[in-house]
Amino acid sequence: MPSRPLAVGDVIHGFARGIFGRDHYHCVRVEAVGPDWIVARGGSDSEDHPSFATGRRSLGMAIQTRDEPCDRDDPCPLASKPPLTTAAPRIVVELNGGEDRFTEFVREYVRREGGPLT
Repeated sequence: MPSRPLAVGDVIHGFARGIFGRDHYHCVRVEAVGPDWIVARGGSDSEDHPSFATGRRSLGMAIQTRDEPCDRDDPCPLASKPPLTTAAPRIVVELNGGEDRFTEFVREYVRREGGPLT
C-alpha cells in the first residue's frame, strides 16, 4: 500500500536522511507543499528558519521519516504542538450553467461562510 502524500501539518523527524542538509537534526512541521517541493519549519526558537526540499527522491525520504518514530525524542517535541497553519479549503465547481451560475454560486458560498467577496 503506498504511503499518503505529504501534507501541511505533517511532522518530519530528525535528520530526515539529509534532505534538508547535513547540519539539520531537528524535527520540522510541513508548512507548504507543491507538486515536487515542501517547506517545513522547526518548533524551537533557535531553529525557526524554514527548510526546503525538492524532487521526487527527497520527498520520498521525507515520507519515510514522517512515517517512522521520532529518532531524537520520545515523544517527538512537535507531536504535542498544534500546527500554526492549516490547508485552505478547496472548492471545485463544474461550470455547466455558465458564468452567471458560477457568480451566483460564489455569492451564496460567501454569504453562508460570512466572509467578504473579493
